[in-house]
Amino acid sequence: MQPIRVNPPRPGGIDQSQTALDALPLHIPGDLHAQPARLLTAKEVARLLGVSTQCLAVWRCYRRHGLRYIKIGNLVRYYPGDVVEFVARRVEGQP
Repeated sequence: MQPIRVNPPRPGGIDQSQTALDALPLHIPGDLHAQPARLLTAKEVARLLGVSTQCLAVWRCYRRHGLRYIKIGNLVRYYPGDVVEFVARRVEGQP
């Protein structure tokens, strides 16, 4: 499996998040509104965040941490942009 890279943030985006997201093996299109994004599975998001899928299930159940998700029948999916914003909100300290 080849690594997937994060593109630089689009103009007007959160540039401080770029440093925190460099380690994430996730490809985010330059303009999320120009093309439909591929939805991520709970397993993919758990791997990216370094938590278990059960942990994500608890977060969803108790509405912890504000990580947005989509329910499609029994399936849970995440927009890549929501995962990026979730990580960006947790950046602490000064560069």
